[in-house]
Formats: sequence, C-alpha cells, structure tokens
Amino acid sequence: MSGNSILLNIFDAILKPVMPILKKKVNSFLSTLNPTEAQIALHIDNLCEKHWTKGLLAPPTPPRSSDEVNETREQAQHLINRYSKYLILKKTDLERFFRLFQNKEENKKLVYMILSFLLRELLPDDDDLKAISQALQKSVQQ
Repeated sequence: MSGNSILLNIFDAILKPVMPILKKKVNSFLSTLNPTEAQIALHIDNLCEKHWTKGLLAPPTPPRSSDEVNETREQAQHLINRYSKYLILKKTDLERFFRLFQNKEENKKLVYMILSFLLRELLPDDDDLKAISQALQKSVQQ
C-alpha cells in the first residue's frame, strides 16, 4: 500500500464521520455572512489579483534553502515529541504520518482531492463540479 493510499484511508476515516457536522457548520457560517453577489465577486477579484496580477501568474516565492527546510522539519519533530502524548495516535504512527507528508507532488494531489471532496459534499447539486471532480480523481489515480 502506497503512502498516498494510507493517507487517503486516514482522511476518509477522519472526514466521513464529521462531514455532516462540518457541512452544517460551514453552511451555518455562510448563512450568517450572507454575502452579496458583489462581495463574492470582490473576493474572487482580490484572489485573482493576488495570484494573477494583470493577468499574469504571480512569480513563485523563492525556494527555501536546505537549512530552512531542515529547520522547519526539526521544529515539526519537536512539536510531535512535545504533543504526541495528547494525541490518539502513537508517537511512531505520528512520525510515520509526518514522513508521508514530505512529498510535494503527493501533497498537491492530496490537497486537490480533499478540496474536490469537500466541494462535492458542500455543493452536491452542481453537475459541472461533479464532472470536474471525477476527472480530477481519475487524473490523480493514474
């Protein structure tokens, strides 16, 4: 079983039981906001401007040095050591789980799949979203 499969099984086990609650909380939050169409359009415009300034993709942030990467990894390991006693998982399981998240491409796939899943759950009647989501899942599984 690949690391990605293990992660998907873990997320599936975590998300499925809480999905109805999460859905209710998100819908409740969104209903209290009750944004107008103009406000939503403004948020989308701001997001686009941040990532695609004047129609061009914003330059990527400079890559972190190996020292910065190692320092971040050490900080994460310190947090695992510090808080592992409060978590359900054993420390060794948590460390294994942490190592699974070290692959940049697999992380991208995982994020896209989780977003796809959440959008399908939150907007079940959107047929276009279903088609896009299914295509994304097929491309990720290849």
